[in-house]
Amino acid sequence: MDIAIWIFTLIATFVVTEFTAGFNHKYIMHGPLWILHKDHHKKDHNSWFERNDLFFFFYAFLSFSFVVLWGEGFWLGLPIAIGIGLYGLAYFIVHDVFIHQRFKMFRNIDNKFEDMALFDLENDPLEEENIVESNKDVVSTMEEILKQKLLEKFKINYVNDRFTPQKGISLKPYVLLFDEIYTDLYRISEAEEWMTKAQKIIFIGTSFSVNITSIALKIAISRGIKVD
Repeated sequence: MDIAIWIFTLIATFVVTEFTAGFNHKYIMHGPLWILHKDHHKKDHNSWFERNDLFFFFYAFLSFSFVVLWGEGFWLGLPIAIGIGLYGLAYFIVHDVFIHQRFKMFRNIDNKFEDMALFDLENDPLEEENIVESNKDVVSTMEEILKQKLLEKFKINYVNDRFTPQKGISLKPYVLLFDEIYTDLYRISEAEEWMTKAQKIIFIGTSFSVNITSIALKIAISRGIKVD
């Protein structure tokens, strides 16, 4: 019975940590501690380490605290500590190693079978008045123009009844997952310079929870640029 409770506590801790991490990310990291989390979204230095990494130390300290409590006689302290630790390890492997590819050895730059998601103007759940509802013809035309321009830019040709990247010919676009890290690899400084010089900024098919549109909106507000 004790083993079952021990295992259940470990699993429950892992699951609860996922929910608390989501809450912390939304309301603390993007709130009062944004100064520490900011370089995880937009690099402002050349170091491999990020200020955001300090959050790992917080969870490590929390896990270690339960190990200490376990040593003092709180027998569930150990499975709680392991649950927090396992979640931290899983998060680091999935989020930092594979998604953000912070280790060069795990970066796959030649996977010709990897799908390229260009854009999605229709399925943004946070967009209350999506332009596609009132301007379907405009959106359809714009999507086709964007598609052709991107396929041409990245040298992706129509082969065997589909657009297929070809090894040694096609260029792999820089794919940014979850809209998180903007560096000059994505010419973010140049993009921000364009924004500051714009007379009007038009947002189409997006929401202001997306980082790049949030940046554009802040620039527009600070400089009195008209927004449509």
